[in-house]
Amino acid sequence: MLTLLFVAIFVFFGFVVFGKIGTKGTLFSQDRPLSDVPMGPVWLGRLIPADPRHAMGTAVVVSALLGIGLVLVGIYFIRRYGWALFVVTPFVMGFVSASLVSLHRESTMPRCALASLLAVVTAGLGFLFMGVEGLICLLMAIPVAVPAAWIGAAAAFLLQRARRHAVPTALAMVLCAAPLVLAAEPGLLDAPAPYTVRTAIEIEASPVAVWAHLVEFVPITAPLETWFFRAGVSYPISARLTGRGVGARRICEFSTGPFVETIRRWDEGRELMFTVDEAPPVLRELTPYEHVDSPHLQGFFLPESADFRLVTLAGGRTRLEGTSVYRNRMWPSTYWRLWSDAIVRRVHRRVFGHVKQLAETDR
Repeated sequence: MLTLLFVAIFVFFGFVVFGKIGTKGTLFSQDRPLSDVPMGPVWLGRLIPADPRHAMGTAVVVSALLGIGLVLVGIYFIRRYGWALFVVTPFVMGFVSASLVSLHRESTMPRCALASLLAVVTAGLGFLFMGVEGLICLLMAIPVAVPAAWIGAAAAFLLQRARRHAVPTALAMVLCAAPLVLAAEPGLLDAPAPYTVRTAIEIEASPVAVWAHLVEFVPITAPLETWFFRAGVSYPISARLTGRGVGARRICEFSTGPFVETIRRWDEGRELMFTVDEAPPVLRELTPYEHVDSPHLQGFFLPESADFRLVTLAGGRTRLEGTSVYRNRMWPSTYWRLWSDAIVRRVHRRVFGHVKQLAETDR
């Protein structure tokens, strides 16, 4: 639904722009004479300085404050991390910053793109110092937010080149549409689909030896081999059992707290499957403050189950296969799955590497 909305917006801008370009020369030409005719109401012209450098600074600050406001409403009141937050809001910031920087004089595309980029960076720094987000989450959002902001800036640039007098109206429409999309999105999104991550490793030990170190294991002493974990993403430390067999509890300690798991399948030496009852925060934020409690740290990454199978190989070796199922309530789902799959896969590898070392040492 949201995709169709964006298509409709770009079709609209396409008709407006290309219906007017005709005789105006190269679209992205930077040597085209600039118009000194201000656009928009008088009060808006007074808000934005005529000096190009001051206009850039004002446009960046205004659009950054707008973005911060929309994001705060989205995460604390609507409690959604979705298209409206990561795509629509940066698009609006890019459109607003490029429109304002072009208020007194027509701007080039690079200048519009720079204004949108600075607006996104300024908003990110604002979140960091307000204690709303940590550095790692902001860096993860950049590959989505910056292109969306540039698209917004490009739309404003094209419009001011083709229909300069229409920019204030389009600006008002975009500002009105942003909170409406934010409010409507929860009713448009489906429930998150389950994702599956599979990992396997071959171990020079029997299934019996592997099983002994899989169901519970001593603390992992290996160094953190990936920047994910060093940057604060939760990583496994140890596991212990309370009881044995189906229905037993397994407590897997992570760097951010314990996973509480219930054994659902216990086929000794062959298969261990459990469901996740409680999970700790997915990461510990990098932040200037001692503690940041971002809403997405709880209830958005939802681990559901894990299934470990031991396959006997020739020569007394074992193939350990792991399958984890989780849901991720963040959109665009295709993008955020790249991160969450990578994190789950690295958790598998850390545990499997530890089990392999212990089992082969006992051989």
